Amino acid sequence: MIQNIANSLKANISQKTTNPFLSTFIIVWLIKNWKFIYSLFNFDKDCTLSDKITIIESYFTNYNTFAVFWDCIEVSFIVLIITYTLLSLSRLIVNFYDKIVNPQVYKLTDNSSIILKSEYLKVTQEINRLEKRVEEERETKLRLQNDYESLEKRLAALIKPEEAKENTVLPTSETITNDKIELIYNKLKREGSIDNFYSVCSNILTGQSMKQTEANNFYTEVGLVTSKYYRDSYYTYSLTEEGRKLYDKILIDKLK
Repeated sequence: MIQNIANSLKANISQKTTNPFLSTFIIVWLIKNWKFIYSLFNFDKDCTLSDKITIIESYFTNYNTFAVFWDCIEVSFIVLIITYTLLSLSRLIVNFYDKIVNPQVYKLTDNSSIILKSEYLKVTQEINRLEKRVEEERETKLRLQNDYESLEKRLAALIKPEEAKENTVLPTSETITNDKIELIYNKLKREGSIDNFYSVCSNILTGQSMKQTEANNFYTEVGLVTSKYYRDSYYTYSLTEEGRKLYDKILIDKLK
Protein backbone atom coordinates (compact mmCIF):
# COMPACT_ATOMS: atom_id res chain seq x y z
CA MET A 1 0.00 0.00 0.00
CA ILE A 2 2.87 2.37 0.86
CA GLN A 3 4.46 1.53 -2.49
CA ASN A 4 1.20 2.44 -4.30
CA ILE A 5 0.98 5.75 -2.41
CA ALA A 6 4.61 6.54 -3.30
CA ASN A 7 4.06 5.71 -6.97
CA SER A 8 0.89 7.84 -7.07
CA LEU A 9 2.70 10.76 -5.42
CA LYS A 10 5.62 10.40 -7.83
CA ALA A 11 3.31 10.33 -10.86
CA ASN A 12 1.39 13.38 -9.57
CA ILE A 13 4.60 15.36 -9.04
CA SER A 14 5.90 14.35 -12.47
CA GLN A 15 2.64 15.45 -14.10
CA LYS A 16 2.68 18.81 -12.33
CA THR A 17 6.33 19.57 -13.08
CA THR A 18 5.90 18.77 -16.76
CA ASN A 19 2.98 21.19 -17.05
CA PRO A 20 4.25 24.12 -19.19
CA PHE A 21 2.56 26.83 -17.13
CA LEU A 22 3.52 25.41 -13.72
CA SER A 23 7.15 24.86 -14.66
CA THR A 24 7.33 28.38 -16.16
CA PHE A 25 5.72 29.82 -13.03
CA ILE A 26 8.28 28.11 -10.78
CA ILE A 27 11.20 29.40 -12.88
CA VAL A 28 9.80 32.94 -12.86
CA TRP A 29 9.28 32.81 -9.07
CA LEU A 30 12.85 31.58 -8.53
CA ILE A 31 14.22 34.41 -10.68
CA LYS A 32 12.16 37.07 -8.86
CA ASN A 33 13.28 35.69 -5.46
CA TRP A 34 16.85 34.80 -6.34
CA LYS A 35 18.24 36.65 -3.33
CA PHE A 36 16.19 34.52 -0.94
CA ILE A 37 17.21 31.30 -2.72
CA TYR A 38 20.85 32.32 -2.80
CA SER A 39 20.96 33.28 0.90
CA LEU A 40 19.07 30.08 1.80
CA PHE A 41 21.96 27.95 0.55
CA ASN A 42 24.82 30.27 1.49
CA PHE A 43 24.61 30.99 5.25
CA ASP A 44 27.81 31.86 7.04
CA LYS A 45 29.51 28.99 8.84
CA ASP A 46 29.11 30.64 12.23
CA CYS A 47 25.39 31.30 11.64
CA THR A 48 23.18 29.44 14.11
CA LEU A 49 19.74 27.98 13.47
CA SER A 50 18.04 30.90 15.24
CA ASP A 51 20.05 33.32 13.11
CA LYS A 52 18.93 31.50 9.93
CA ILE A 53 15.28 31.67 11.01
CA THR A 54 15.65 35.38 11.80
CA ILE A 55 17.12 36.04 8.33
CA ILE A 56 14.27 34.14 6.63
CA GLU A 57 11.64 35.95 8.71
CA SER A 58 13.20 39.33 7.92
CA TYR A 59 13.02 38.52 4.21
CA PHE A 60 9.28 37.79 4.36
CA THR A 61 8.43 40.63 6.80
CA ASN A 62 7.58 43.11 4.08
CA TYR A 63 6.95 40.44 1.42
CA ASN A 64 3.71 41.05 -0.52
CA THR A 65 2.77 37.47 -1.37
CA PHE A 66 -0.36 38.34 -3.38
CA ALA A 67 1.43 40.93 -5.55
CA VAL A 68 4.40 38.67 -6.22
CA PHE A 69 2.07 35.77 -7.01
CA TRP A 70 0.14 37.74 -9.64
CA ASP A 71 3.34 39.22 -11.06
CA CYS A 72 4.69 35.70 -11.54
CA ILE A 73 1.42 34.62 -13.22
CA GLU A 74 1.50 37.56 -15.64
CA VAL A 75 5.15 37.05 -16.52
CA SER A 76 4.54 33.28 -16.96
CA PHE A 77 1.70 33.91 -19.43
CA ILE A 78 3.82 36.41 -21.36
CA VAL A 79 6.75 33.97 -21.51
CA LEU A 80 4.47 31.14 -22.67
CA ILE A 81 2.88 33.29 -25.38
CA ILE A 82 6.26 34.42 -26.67
CA THR A 83 7.67 30.89 -26.50
CA TYR A 84 4.82 29.23 -28.39
CA THR A 85 4.71 32.07 -30.91
CA LEU A 86 8.40 31.56 -31.67
CA LEU A 87 7.87 27.78 -31.85
CA SER A 88 5.01 28.23 -34.30
CA LEU A 89 7.09 30.64 -36.37
CA SER A 90 10.00 28.22 -36.46
CA ARG A 91 7.63 25.38 -37.47
CA LEU A 92 6.22 27.61 -40.22
CA ILE A 93 9.70 28.24 -41.57
CA VAL A 94 10.66 24.55 -41.40
CA ASN A 95 7.44 23.41 -43.10
CA PHE A 96 7.79 26.11 -45.77
CA TYR A 97 11.24 24.86 -46.69
CA ASP A 98 10.31 21.17 -46.43
CA LYS A 99 7.03 21.37 -48.35
CA ILE A 100 7.64 24.17 -50.85
CA VAL A 101 11.28 25.17 -51.24
CA ASN A 102 12.97 21.75 -51.10
CA PRO A 103 10.59 20.04 -53.62
CA GLN A 104 11.15 22.88 -56.07
CA VAL A 105 14.92 22.66 -55.60
CA TYR A 106 14.84 18.90 -56.15
CA LYS A 107 12.63 19.36 -59.19
CA LEU A 108 15.07 21.85 -60.73
CA THR A 109 18.27 19.98 -59.86
CA ASP A 110 17.16 16.34 -60.30
CA ASN A 111 13.94 16.33 -62.26
CA SER A 112 14.50 12.82 -63.65
CA SER A 113 14.39 11.01 -60.30
CA ILE A 114 12.31 13.35 -58.08
CA ILE A 115 8.57 13.93 -58.44
CA LEU A 116 6.16 15.96 -56.36
CA LYS A 117 4.09 14.12 -53.77
CA SER A 118 0.88 15.34 -55.40
CA GLU A 119 1.89 13.73 -58.71
CA TYR A 120 2.89 10.53 -56.92
CA LEU A 121 -0.48 10.30 -55.17
CA LYS A 122 -2.29 10.95 -58.45
CA VAL A 123 -0.41 8.15 -60.20
CA THR A 124 -0.96 5.80 -57.23
CA GLN A 125 -4.71 6.42 -57.31
CA GLU A 126 -4.81 5.72 -61.05
CA ILE A 127 -2.87 2.46 -60.57
CA ASN A 128 -5.26 1.36 -57.83
CA ARG A 129 -8.23 2.16 -60.05
CA LEU A 130 -6.78 0.16 -62.94
CA GLU A 131 -5.94 -2.79 -60.68
CA LYS A 132 -9.51 -2.83 -59.39
CA ARG A 133 -10.83 -2.67 -62.96
CA VAL A 134 -8.58 -5.57 -64.02
CA GLU A 135 -9.77 -7.63 -61.05
CA GLU A 136 -13.41 -6.97 -61.95
CA GLU A 137 -12.77 -7.97 -65.57
CA ARG A 138 -11.00 -11.15 -64.41
CA GLU A 139 -13.96 -12.12 -62.23
CA THR A 140 -16.38 -11.43 -65.08
CA LYS A 141 -14.31 -13.52 -67.48
CA LEU A 142 -14.13 -16.40 -64.99
CA ARG A 143 -17.89 -16.27 -64.44
CA LEU A 144 -18.58 -16.30 -68.19
CA GLN A 145 -16.16 -19.20 -68.66
CA ASN A 146 -18.01 -21.20 -66.01
CA ASP A 147 -21.34 -20.43 -67.72
CA TYR A 148 -19.85 -21.48 -71.05
CA GLU A 149 -18.63 -24.82 -69.68
CA SER A 150 -21.96 -25.45 -67.97
CA LEU A 151 -23.85 -24.86 -71.22
CA GLU A 152 -21.48 -27.14 -73.10
CA LYS A 153 -22.24 -29.93 -70.68
CA ARG A 154 -26.00 -29.35 -70.93
CA LEU A 155 -25.91 -29.31 -74.73
CA ALA A 156 -23.77 -32.44 -74.84
CA ALA A 157 -26.29 -34.21 -72.63
CA LEU A 158 -29.13 -33.27 -75.01
CA ILE A 159 -27.41 -34.71 -78.09
CA LYS A 160 -28.29 -38.36 -78.72
CA PRO A 161 -25.40 -40.77 -79.08
CA GLU A 162 -26.44 -41.64 -82.68
CA GLU A 163 -26.62 -38.00 -83.68
CA ALA A 164 -23.28 -37.35 -82.00
CA LYS A 165 -21.69 -40.00 -84.21
CA GLU A 166 -23.19 -38.57 -87.40
CA ASN A 167 -22.61 -34.94 -86.55
CA THR A 168 -19.00 -34.43 -85.54
CA VAL A 169 -19.15 -30.60 -85.69
CA LEU A 170 -19.01 -29.11 -82.19
CA PRO A 171 -21.33 -26.21 -81.40
CA THR A 172 -19.71 -22.77 -81.84
CA SER A 173 -19.43 -20.18 -79.07
CA GLU A 174 -21.99 -18.06 -80.93
CA THR A 175 -24.46 -20.95 -80.90
CA ILE A 176 -23.87 -21.59 -77.21
CA THR A 177 -24.28 -17.88 -76.44
CA ASN A 178 -27.58 -17.76 -78.32
CA ASP A 179 -28.77 -20.89 -76.52
CA LYS A 180 -27.80 -19.36 -73.20
CA ILE A 181 -29.71 -16.17 -74.00
CA GLU A 182 -32.73 -18.25 -75.05
CA LEU A 183 -32.63 -20.18 -71.77
CA ILE A 184 -32.38 -17.00 -69.69
CA TYR A 185 -35.13 -15.36 -71.77
CA ASN A 186 -37.49 -18.28 -71.18
CA LYS A 187 -36.69 -18.26 -67.45
CA LEU A 188 -37.42 -14.53 -67.17
CA LYS A 189 -40.61 -14.97 -69.19
CA ARG A 190 -41.83 -17.79 -66.94
CA GLU A 191 -41.12 -15.72 -63.83
CA GLY A 192 -42.61 -12.53 -65.28
CA SER A 193 -39.28 -10.68 -64.98
CA ILE A 194 -38.94 -9.51 -68.58
CA ASP A 195 -40.10 -5.99 -67.75
CA ASN A 196 -37.76 -5.85 -64.76
CA PHE A 197 -34.71 -6.67 -66.86
CA TYR A 198 -35.84 -4.21 -69.55
CA SER A 199 -36.15 -1.49 -66.86
CA VAL A 200 -32.66 -2.29 -65.53
CA CYS A 201 -31.25 -2.05 -69.06
CA SER A 202 -32.95 1.30 -69.56
CA ASN A 203 -31.40 2.65 -66.36
CA ILE A 204 -27.97 1.37 -67.44
CA LEU A 205 -28.22 2.96 -70.88
CA THR A 206 -29.22 6.30 -69.33
CA GLY A 207 -26.30 6.17 -66.87
CA GLN A 208 -28.37 5.78 -63.69
CA SER A 209 -26.89 4.05 -60.63
CA MET A 210 -28.96 1.45 -58.77
CA LYS A 211 -28.97 -0.44 -55.50
CA GLN A 212 -28.16 -4.14 -55.47
CA THR A 213 -31.27 -6.30 -55.59
CA GLU A 214 -31.82 -10.03 -55.85
CA ALA A 215 -32.72 -9.63 -59.53
CA ASN A 216 -29.63 -7.51 -60.24
CA ASN A 217 -27.45 -10.09 -58.50
CA PHE A 218 -28.94 -12.79 -60.71
CA TYR A 219 -28.25 -10.76 -63.86
CA THR A 220 -24.66 -10.34 -62.68
CA GLU A 221 -24.23 -14.03 -61.87
CA VAL A 222 -25.38 -15.19 -65.30
CA GLY A 223 -23.13 -12.65 -67.04
CA LEU A 224 -25.74 -10.23 -68.38
CA VAL A 225 -24.39 -7.21 -66.50
CA THR A 226 -21.32 -6.17 -64.53
CA SER A 227 -21.46 -4.00 -61.42
CA LYS A 228 -19.12 -1.48 -59.80
CA TYR A 229 -19.59 0.20 -56.43
CA TYR A 230 -20.50 3.86 -56.80
CA ARG A 231 -21.41 5.44 -53.41
CA ASP A 232 -24.00 5.31 -50.63
CA SER A 233 -24.85 1.63 -51.36
CA TYR A 234 -25.47 2.45 -55.04
CA TYR A 235 -23.75 0.60 -57.91
CA THR A 236 -23.15 1.45 -61.55
CA TYR A 237 -23.98 -1.36 -63.95
CA SER A 238 -22.81 -2.12 -67.49
CA LEU A 239 -24.33 -4.46 -70.05
CA THR A 240 -22.20 -7.34 -71.27
CA GLU A 241 -22.40 -8.59 -74.87
CA GLU A 242 -24.87 -11.25 -73.81
CA GLY A 243 -26.90 -8.73 -71.84
CA ARG A 244 -27.03 -6.45 -74.90
CA LYS A 245 -28.28 -9.31 -77.09
CA LEU A 246 -30.98 -10.24 -74.58
CA TYR A 247 -32.04 -6.58 -74.34
CA ASP A 248 -32.25 -6.37 -78.16
CA LYS A 249 -34.35 -9.54 -78.24
CA ILE A 250 -36.78 -8.11 -75.66
CA LEU A 251 -36.87 -4.78 -77.50
CA ILE A 252 -37.72 -6.53 -80.78
CA ASP A 253 -40.53 -8.44 -79.06
CA LYS A 254 -41.92 -5.20 -77.71
CA LEU A 255 -41.78 -3.59 -81.16
CA LYS A 256 -43.63 -6.56 -82.63
